[in-house]
Amino acid sequence: MSERDLFEFFADVGRLYRAQMFQTGWKRFAKGKEPLSDHRAALSIFLGLYAYKRQIDVPDYPDAASEAIFTASDLNVDTVWRGHEAILKKHDTEPNPKTDPLAPKRPKPKSKQRGSYKAKVSLLDVFRPNDNETIIGFIKSRIERRKVREAYSKLNTVNGVGPKIASLFLEDVASYYNLLDGLVDYEPDFERELLQPVDRWIERIGKVLVPSRRPTNRVISTYIVKHSLEHGVSPELFNQGAWFFASQVAESKIRFYRAVDELRRGDEGLAREMVNEYVVSLSILEKTWLR
Repeated sequence: MSERDLFEFFADVGRLYRAQMFQTGWKRFAKGKEPLSDHRAALSIFLGLYAYKRQIDVPDYPDAASEAIFTASDLNVDTVWRGHEAILKKHDTEPNPKTDPLAPKRPKPKSKQRGSYKAKVSLLDVFRPNDNETIIGFIKSRIERRKVREAYSKLNTVNGVGPKIASLFLEDVASYYNLLDGLVDYEPDFERELLQPVDRWIERIGKVLVPSRRPTNRVISTYIVKHSLEHGVSPELFNQGAWFFASQVAESKIRFYRAVDELRRGDEGLAREMVNEYVVSLSILEKTWLR
């Protein structure tokens, strides 16, 4: 199996990521509303599936934030934050205003009064509900206009949001609306690398693929974009498939590296068998539940 085959295999697995994320995740948090026109639906999707990725140890945050958005009398920062706090405390969960994207902007810490420190702000201050575009509409339009950096930078001003979350959201909005399907050539000025979230799993496969001892995240994301396009696959689909295979199918580094090593030696048997077992297990659960 050549590198092309490996890229094609993970891009194929990417279809499972999109089915799970878009047909269940987006649908769940949009609550039947259209995220391009409904501010609450768009904010709920971002909060429910992306904004709290760095706080996975508190699973109540996404659902509480989504509920606060849909039940608030208005989408004022303080109104939504009070509702969010109340929902969390009702379920014995403490809010964390230091990293919560819904928290009002906090004063600059005394220890950072000097220098270029810039406090992050509430999601509802960055993407104002009275704007013409929803947060998803804004991201979609900026990608279509080749202003990826603008969208990426704006997301990074939100409290609790960092580069990986920003890139993940950009990648998924582009994928959901098929915005990049026709871009088959590498365009450095487009900065498609910003649509490549590099977490620990993508970093691991990057270190396997990139001929460099310690490649940076930027080097890994650029390599994925360039080589995906050279091999005729979507860089976003490859990223989604590699992440899904590693985190959901393999689950452990041992199984992941074993499958990747065999893929690189030209044998996709183990990797495909692992995916088949994963899909079959879901099918068994479905049949058992619906029986």
